[in-house]
Amino acid sequence: MRLVKWLGAGFVVLAAAGAGLFLYVKRAYPPERLRALAVAKIEPALGRKLRLAKIDLSLRGIEIEGLEVSEAPDFSAGTFFK
Repeated sequence: MRLVKWLGAGFVVLAAAGAGLFLYVKRAYPPERLRALAVAKIEPALGRKLRLAKIDLSLRGIEIEGLEVSEAPDFSAGTFFK
């Protein structure tokens, strides 16, 4: 019975630590910063311009909306992927 109590207490501590870590990351990386970071990392890798309407961090993962990739070299040539 003592083992079950220790395991339960350990689970509660791990759950609280996970929730705290999630809140810290969500606060450290607001949507504007996530958007800028994503654009800064993806554009050089693709060699094309990128547009993001919305990016958000949630418990289910990262949600990206309004992703558009330009034709080479920029959007004046058209949209490659939407």
